[in-house]
Amino acid sequence: MLNRIPKLHVDARKGIVTIGRQRIPLRPMEFVYYRYFVEQVLMGKPEVDLRTNEDLHSFATHILDLHRETYPRSDGIRIELERFIMGRKESFRIGQVRTTISKINKKINDELLDPCLGKMFRINAGQRGEVKYALNMQKDHIALFTPAVYPMFKRNVICFAEKESLVEALKYMRNNKYSQVIVRDRNHRLRLLTNEGLAVWLAKNAQKGRLDLKDYDIGDVLESERSDAVAFCKPTYLLGDARNEFHLSLMKNCPLLFAIIITDTGLKSGKPLGIITPWDFLDQKYW
Repeated sequence: MLNRIPKLHVDARKGIVTIGRQRIPLRPMEFVYYRYFVEQVLMGKPEVDLRTNEDLHSFATHILDLHRETYPRSDGIRIELERFIMGRKESFRIGQVRTTISKINKKINDELLDPCLGKMFRINAGQRGEVKYALNMQKDHIALFTPAVYPMFKRNVICFAEKESLVEALKYMRNNKYSQVIVRDRNHRLRLLTNEGLAVWLAKNAQKGRLDLKDYDIGDVLESERSDAVAFCKPTYLLGDARNEFHLSLMKNCPLLFAIIITDTGLKSGKPLGIITPWDFLDQKYW
């Protein structure tokens, strides 16, 4: 039975929802709502409670971020949400959410022409009136295509050389509150200098007595860094795939992935264009 359920494709780059081969004609705000509920399923939190004004505020903030991502030029459509988020509570109410969800569900029913199938893909109201909503689907039947990581994570990347002073690198990390920096080694490959690698290096050298860090180069510490602490990707790599890389490193009990470096070629020898860290995904707009 499960094999006969069509796949749900949500393309956040183009604002398109397709169930099997059937495209669902959602308007921009409808698409963003539906994408929101799809992402809640992928995050393992399918039920959304919108009973309180605080719940609505969180929901509106997330919807606003998703709308900006898929429709960056549609500023006028976002005015109402922006007013609500800024404190004008009268500008956004649960009734508007309910109306938009009803329109989405009607379009899904109309296009699929199968009540049982439509029920699987509709945003369903919970038992307590219409303030709890959920998309009751399994993750395996969802494919979410998100924007590319570049230029989203474009950054002015500072690269240290392997022969540079360890003290200078540590000062840079401290001043910018970074837990890692990028290093170009003698073979022209990009590496990471991390707090963890530094701790391992210090532990190995503890028996030498008091260390004067001024006597050491960055390359001395790189020997204690794990090679699997960093991954590399092309600018066209999808945001969802990058997020999944960090997720899998935890789910498989693998050593922690500290960063994904975006290079022009996707190789460790390429020119660095940006960097993605697990901390970035604490921001809900990247989910």
